[in-house]
Amino acid sequence: LNRIKESKNICAQLILKNKKDVKALNIYGLCFSAENNFNKAKKIFNEVLIYDENNVAALNSLGRLYHENRNSIDAEKYLLRALNLDPSSYQILNNIAGFYREEGKYTKGIKYYLKALKLNPNNSYILNNLAKSYFDINDLNLAENYALKALKLNQNDGGIQKIISFI
Repeated sequence: LNRIKESKNICAQLILKNKKDVKALNIYGLCFSAENNFNKAKKIFNEVLIYDENNVAALNSLGRLYHENRNSIDAEKYLLRALNLDPSSYQILNNIAGFYREEGKYTKGIKYYLKALKLNPNNSYILNNLAKSYFDINDLNLAENYALKALKLNQNDGGIQKIISFI
């Protein structure tokens, strides 16, 4: 909590010096997002887009915010726009995959998780998400396969161990 407060103060000072500092604005928006202040974060990310309409970080953050606040239409719109601008971002691919998984579009989510995994093959978080997704569609062999790969990379992850216990 103190780090968020410190970051907000530093960003506010930078923004006072240059209101178009999109890097500071993005971090400032993330701080409000971390505090679950959706409206303030949304306002800041939209301000970034005024100065840089193709700012991938702001688009991705808006997609995540809308997703967290159950606005599927805008979440998908911003996430896909971010991906279109940066198709090699495993983070954006992972965010889109998570969005589709939570929307119940498991196959579509898996497709994006697999693309993210190609870009970052040793990411236990992506492997864990793939295991959960395959579990969701009752493909227990693939769920176990990805869960075991994730566990090799992160042996202390209770979430991965939990998935394995269900398989």
